[in-house]
Amino acid sequence: MLPYYFRAIGKAAFTMKVAVFAMAVFRVGLAYLFIDLWHKNVLWVWYAMFVDWIFRIIIFGYHFLKKDTFSEET
Repeated sequence: MLPYYFRAIGKAAFTMKVAVFAMAVFRVGLAYLFIDLWHKNVLWVWYAMFVDWIFRIIIFGYHFLKKDTFSEET
């Protein structure tokens, strides 16, 4: 729900930057490492997705709990 909250208060760019970074690094990057380099099975792609979700939860939660969440700057 936090990404939708940030979009609603006008911080869509922040949400998009976090999502693109997390997807590129964790979903694609870790999936590549797991499958091609370390020869794991497809289940490890799901593990890469879970790492992506945990990263987003941490970043969005930290940003939400900061005192300057409502300021105009990101």
